[in-house]
Order: sequence, then structure tokens, then C-alpha cells
Amino acid sequence: MRIAIILFILAAILLAGGFYAYTSAPPEANAATALIVPGVSAVILITLGLLLMAASARGRTVAARRLHIAGMVLALAYAAAFAHRAQAAGVEVRAHEEAASQFEELVGEGLEENTEENRRAFFEELEAPQYSKAYLTGTLWTLSGFAFVTFLALLFTRPGKPAPSPSPSPSAE
Repeated sequence: MRIAIILFILAAILLAGGFYAYTSAPPEANAATALIVPGVSAVILITLGLLLMAASARGRTVAARRLHIAGMVLALAYAAAFAHRAQAAGVEVRAHEEAASQFEELVGEGLEENTEENRRAFFEELEAPQYSKAYLTGTLWTLSGFAFVTFLALLFTRPGKPAPSPSPSPSAE
């Protein structure tokens, strides 16, 4: 039961992080992915937790242990996937900030007119994103951290051992 609760908590955290990223995204961003990826991940974790609860309730220790291992693998995979995406988003944030700084400098010197069309063309020329993904970077690093902590929690939490079968008592003859 403890293992399932740990999986349910991670699912709730992923949903909360996805909702935060969705509401924090600028209008130009593809914010739907901020709900879809954590939502699908949460459904997988909840399903795994329910299967684990059912296996434990029926005394299927081997199945519960395998589901426990699957939960650890999933948590570690989520931690790695979110960290990888966070690192990539961080590169995009730096590219955006550098392009924005250069554009503002050109506008300040009077070399470029501050219009949306000029800004878009300038960012495209530098192959920099039009908007900052800083909201996404922080959210992804946070989700990665929680997924890794979940992996550690699952690593140190083991499914219950089967009840020992009653040994035959010596007969008093």
C-alpha cells in the first residue's frame, strides 16, 4: 500500500506541475503539451499503483515485486526525461535572452525599429525562440527532482513479504 501511495503522490505532483506550466506558458507557446505529457504519465502511474494494490491484496507477492520494480524504472525514466528536456529548454532560454539583449541594444542605438515584425525577423535570423521558456525550465527541473526522489523512496520501500505458511506442529502421540 505504501508503494502505491508513493506512486499516487508522484502522479499528483506531475499533474500539478503540468497545470502550472500550462497556466504559466506565454500565448505563443504550445501549452497543451504541458498538460498532455504529465497527464499521460500520471495515468500510467495511477494504473501501476492500482495494479500493485490489487496484486498485494490478493497475496501475489511476485507480481507486486515486479510492479514495484516497474514503478522504480518509471520514476527514474521520468526523472531522466524531464531533466533532459529541462536542459534543452535551458539552452533555448539562454538563446532567447541573448537575442533579446542584442535586439534591445540595436533598438537603443537606433539601428533597428522596435516593431513586432522586425523582432520576429531578428530572432529567426539568429535561430532563437521568439519567447522565453524559463517557465518550462524551472517546472521540468522540479518534476525531475520529484521523480528522482520518488525513485529513491521506492528503492528503500519494499513490498510486503508473504505470510509464512503455518508449519505443522509436532503431533503429540
